[in-house]
Amino acid sequence: MRSWNSGAKGGTPYRLLAGGEDWNLMVAGVGNGVQEYQYPTYYYRPGYFAGMLRRDIAGVKKWVQLFRSLLIFYQTMYLPQNIVIRAGRVRVYFRYKSDELGIAPSLNLYTATSANDNRATNADYGTISNVKACDTELPYVDVVSGGYHEFELNADGIAQINPDGITKFGIRCANYDVSGVEPVTVLQGDTWIENAHNDQSVPIIYVDYEKLPDIATGWWSPVGPHSARVTGWADESDFPFEVRFEYGPDDSYGNVTPWQEGVPVSEFSAPIDGLNSGDVIHFRAVARTTGPEVFTIYGEDNWLTFTTKAGRSQGHIIS
Repeated sequence: MRSWNSGAKGGTPYRLLAGGEDWNLMVAGVGNGVQEYQYPTYYYRPGYFAGMLRRDIAGVKKWVQLFRSLLIFYQTMYLPQNIVIRAGRVRVYFRYKSDELGIAPSLNLYTATSANDNRATNADYGTISNVKACDTELPYVDVVSGGYHEFELNADGIAQINPDGITKFGIRCANYDVSGVEPVTVLQGDTWIENAHNDQSVPIIYVDYEKLPDIATGWWSPVGPHSARVTGWADESDFPFEVRFEYGPDDSYGNVTPWQEGVPVSEFSAPIDGLNSGDVIHFRAVARTTGPEVFTIYGEDNWLTFTTKAGRSQGHIIS
């Protein structure tokens, strides 16, 4: 198993009303503010957290503010290609917690989208979903000020990881915000759970994966009056695999060579027959893992114009 990790950008979208409002409106309303933090700016990053404020407004206790946190792991686009992700976790540093309301909020990680790939916006208050990315929420009592916690990703969380782009998660209060249950309290004051601040750690995502073979279509050369040899290249793999070629008059191919055992970091080849001078043939290399799990990886489409002229000829890559 191989491991990869990256830090996060993001921030804390929130809903704030100086006059306070009903709990259900606070939860379902539109975000109207954001505190940003930006990796790797270390001078000031406001805490991203799920926190609540309750104040006495004109003698009536109402909810004033609710926070949610957006985590943007923009570097997952640099994960290796052709991988099978087996596990993942998000590591968070908690700087501080306070519960003047006596409601003991818990936290959890959820799937998310966002309006921007580099920063949090007000609108992201509504884009952090209620779909759990981690099956086990973090109770308030287990939040350690000045300590780390890791949210282990479940199937939905793993599926959220985007090796070809940007991965986004959110942190919300699980037992009140996501559940839609209003906290019961007669108190007023602040409830906060805050993350890294100043020069302390940003959130980090860890991805555990196994590598599928990288496969590349190579060259061709004539080997007879009606046959050619095509080549491909296989790179490292954590799986046993086999290789072959698909070929035909266009990129729908229609013909295949026999499977042969694949060897990582090696060139392989196969003959194709029934060719006549001037025939245009498309071909590509294919790899398939062998064992309980079967994954198929395709090389790029190349083409050749067949000639019996001796010597090695280059295939043409179709981009």
